[in-house]
Amino acid sequence: MRRDELKEIWRRAIEEAIARRVDAVLVPGDLFDGEEADVETVNRAIECASARGCPPIYVAPGNHDCFSRANHYYDNVKLRARRQPAWPDHVTIFTKPEIETAPLARPDVRFWGRCVHANVDSSERVLAVTPALDKSSANVLLLHGSRDGFLRPGKRLTAPFSDAEILRAGFDYVALGHYHEYAAIVDENGRARAAYSGSPAALAKDEAGARGAIHVRLAIDLDAGPGARLLSSEIEPVVLDERRLHEVKIDLSGVGSREAGRERTLAALEAAEARPRDLVIARYTGQPLPGVEAVPRAEDLGERVWFFAADASAVRPAYDLAAYRRGEPRTTEERFARSLLAEIEDEKDPERRAVLEAALYYGLDALRQQSVAPRYEWGLE
Repeated sequence: MRRDELKEIWRRAIEEAIARRVDAVLVPGDLFDGEEADVETVNRAIECASARGCPPIYVAPGNHDCFSRANHYYDNVKLRARRQPAWPDHVTIFTKPEIETAPLARPDVRFWGRCVHANVDSSERVLAVTPALDKSSANVLLLHGSRDGFLRPGKRLTAPFSDAEILRAGFDYVALGHYHEYAAIVDENGRARAAYSGSPAALAKDEAGARGAIHVRLAIDLDAGPGARLLSSEIEPVVLDERRLHEVKIDLSGVGSREAGRERTLAALEAAEARPRDLVIARYTGQPLPGVEAVPRAEDLGERVWFFAADASAVRPAYDLAAYRRGEPRTTEERFARSLLAEIEDEKDPERRAVLEAALYYGLDALRQQSVAPRYEWGLE
């Protein structure tokens, strides 16, 4: 169901563009999430772009939807051969790894862009040398790349650039893609010269908050000299995803029942203003009383939110571990705990140590509660 919702984000973006009468829709990469996409997803994207009244669309393929031989969804020849709909004439797709130009339907605006041609790390600094710009037109660049100093873990290095390179390149505005959080690059006069819109929908467990596109309004004086052409740039966020992802933190210290854990969870959802249609990742901490299942389950919340996932990997029941180290172990529980504690103390590898700690608590839970529920590791993707 969520996958079907994500397909409709593109439709909402086109509808907003038509309603706002924008001059163009700019897609600086990753319209699709891989070099291969199923037929229905591609067809739906083309159908949305073919809507009556849709303004010109410019696409600069990124590292996920790179323009390559494996990719067919940006090639109208391949699409027609597969008996799929083709992209309409008002859609321009940049197909070269070098920065090239494509004019708008009006003579005073020119768009520039390049494609990423392989989903691999690339240190090529494409803004080190830039083309001569048309001084009689506004010049806007679409760039899928990595801003220096902001590469996040798990993100590929793609066409890196610095803020100084962006400003020195001379484009009136640069639409950036690759990073999933909104960020703007401003000049010495406080004017936004480039911006990442962020992901249009919550796509990962760390993408909390409102998600969508940005509406950029530029005022440009074509008769002004270098550095003075851009009079103003206004950026307005446009929410496209009706659901929001919330990440809430809940301390379970002292909790002795799942009901009490539920009450603390509901209080946290209320404080975060989570709505019934939203997605929630609850990160639990603290030391609940031993022998109880203090972390609530999704069904405990009813229809309070649309999706709920509990990360209890940091929760450790308040077992008296020091007591297991004193005296001679007499019970099965004491012998088990003493053995695991000795292994944990001798283990130098952090990952292996974490596994042993989880095993200790799972074992104590099993001996105390006669049942075990997954809780001491976090694997939601």
